[in-house]
Amino acid sequence: MKRIFKTVLCLALVVMLLVSSTLCAFAANSKDAIIIYDINLTNVQTPYVGETPKYDVKLNTDAYYLDEQIDDDYDVINGQWWYDETTQSVVQPDETFIEGHVYTISILLCASDGYEFRVDEDNSPLVKATVNGETATIDEDYGKYRQFVEYTFEPCYENPIINEVELDVTEPVPGEYPDFYPELLTEGVTFGDSDSPYYIEGVAWYDYTTQTFMNFSDKFEEGHVYEINIVIEALGDTYFPTDVNDNCELVGYVNGNKATTETAGKNNKYYARICYAFGDKRREVSHVDVTGVTVPSVGATPDFTVADTAMYYINGVYWTDVTTSEHINLKETDVFLAGHTYELEVWLRTHDDYKFKTDSDGWIDITATVGGKNAEVVLPGAEIAAMLSVTYTLNAPQVVSFVDIGEVVEPIAGKTPDMEAYCYTNGCNVDEVSWYDITDSKAVKLDADSKFEAGRKYRVAVGVVAEGNTTFYMVDGYNEATGAINGEQANAFGSHDDKFVEFYYDFAPCKASDDIMLGDVDGDGKVSVVDATLVQRHVAKLTTLELTQLLAADTYKDGEITVVDATTIQRFVAKLITEF
Repeated sequence: MKRIFKTVLCLALVVMLLVSSTLCAFAANSKDAIIIYDINLTNVQTPYVGETPKYDVKLNTDAYYLDEQIDDDYDVINGQWWYDETTQSVVQPDETFIEGHVYTISILLCASDGYEFRVDEDNSPLVKATVNGETATIDEDYGKYRQFVEYTFEPCYENPIINEVELDVTEPVPGEYPDFYPELLTEGVTFGDSDSPYYIEGVAWYDYTTQTFMNFSDKFEEGHVYEINIVIEALGDTYFPTDVNDNCELVGYVNGNKATTETAGKNNKYYARICYAFGDKRREVSHVDVTGVTVPSVGATPDFTVADTAMYYINGVYWTDVTTSEHINLKETDVFLAGHTYELEVWLRTHDDYKFKTDSDGWIDITATVGGKNAEVVLPGAEIAAMLSVTYTLNAPQVVSFVDIGEVVEPIAGKTPDMEAYCYTNGCNVDEVSWYDITDSKAVKLDADSKFEAGRKYRVAVGVVAEGNTTFYMVDGYNEATGAINGEQANAFGSHDDKFVEFYYDFAPCKASDDIMLGDVDGDGKVSVVDATLVQRHVAKLTTLELTQLLAADTYKDGEITVVDATTIQRFVAKLITEF
């Protein structure tokens, strides 16, 4: 039967070869082809009793592919089929493997474009093949474009994979000693070794309450939570199931209850650690701080995302307009309105290793903040779930029509631009400061390390933002806010934005430091008692002098402005001295 099946396949392939190629199919390898010397197939199913055939071979290369042109045959899937050598019959996809029978898998491969399987001058295959690392057979009837790989397994037997392990453990009783010799109820496994000094013949007990390991002489205490850890080793040909990342997928049971299975620090295919807690080992959460909350502002849309933590995850976020008795749930497209009050509800659930603190009546007894605000625990229900609530009231916006900007240092030759300024208007802050050379009737932006030149004209531009509940004065969609820079009227660039405006001020041609008259603090071209008074007010912090004024005020020439400078100016005015 097997020979007839192969003969039919061979005849079909010969016909395809005759149609698709000429005599070149029956020659040695082409000079320009990439030669395939080895075929290494993996992930081929090992037939075990009661299992149905699988067709999941991995090729591990792009040099060849599975010949699916023969998949019209019910027995052939992805260029693969199974044959029962014991009964001399093809295995149907829905049949199960029988104990003691011998099975062969056949895999038909095609060389990819530009590749050829290695052959001799007579087109006989010279390529070698393996299946799951074991040497496989290459059929002599195929050549450089197709290869027929066969592998025959050992007689079929029971699957050696152990999916579950059951243990019987003496439960902790106050005053009793820990059971270091539990009973294994599953065959094919034994207690494994551990490098940890806390394990006794593969078994360790851990006191979660005191967070210490136990030994033979320790006794269980009332109210404590204990966990038993057991290293299990697969015997003989048996092994544990693993996933694609080699993580152990063994399922463990202790006293009929499902336990946690973890790595034992060795080969996960043969070793596993089963952990089971007697009592509640979850850590208690007494305070919750929900972060990542976007505080509502007028005109903004609700943000329904907040941050998870290792202790809990977010199970729901809801915004509600509670301004009136008719509470309205918000959608993502809604906007917050001035004068309205909104409630934010955050639903939490603890992760498996945590629980919320509860009182003697079983109600949640925690404190919480949401976005930095003290929150109300609205739903003090189960120890694994809680609902928190905070409210926000959005006041009507403060409208700013005039912006007062100061502390801009005027240009002095040889100095670099001052990129800082201060906004004295409540609810507004300086966003950016820019400087421009406007000498030649066009604005050329300066870098922070540029230096002012004497005789040139400079413009400062200060961008201001309205923050929080503040907006700028708008008329028909235009920003009509006015402003001043260093007490001088400033101009505003046109804007349609009620949260941003940029003002500019053009300074007089830049002075060199040599052009500044010592003592002439007010810049009127003469030295008088007014100048001495300005210095005194500056020293008393009743006013702030500009850079050119500071240079003129330093009559004592010590780099500082003090009462000595004011006295020096007074002595000059009284003609007690004739120069500074």
